Amino acid sequence: MAFKNELIPDEQKDRFNFPVQVLYGGSKPTLYKWVIDQENDFYLVKASTEGGGYDGTVEQNTFYLHAYNEDIYIKATPWSLPLTPEGERIFRWEVTKINIPSSIASKRECIISLIKEAFSVMGLRCNGASYDRVDIEFRFEL
Repeated sequence: MAFKNELIPDEQKDRFNFPVQVLYGGSKPTLYKWVIDQENDFYLVKASTEGGGYDGTVEQNTFYLHAYNEDIYIKATPWSLPLTPEGERIFRWEVTKINIPSSIASKRECIISLIKEAFSVMGLRCNGASYDRVDIEFRFEL
């Protein structure tokens, strides 16, 4: 599989069947870029952000991974880590929740692999290649 960071084409935005964050004035700031495997029609889209910054709380992001013709709900927290002593730039995602539809529950292991691959390519803001490593940690029982 080959996930890539790309701009979301306007004509693709109407195909999303999941809710996305809408700001005052109607803008949808999360629908800018996605991580997509075009060959398999798998894509990861950020749907909303809660907390962080001005709130003084830990940022939580909601994503949807579209795979096997279903949308998989993912909640994750981003963590920028300090440079290692060797000067490596490492970024970490803590995945705190996933909801896999029952129709594809048998593909759970494949879906976990897709989540790891898509988040690794994504990095923080579709900039995964700018890190030496992107770690994905699951904070619940797999």
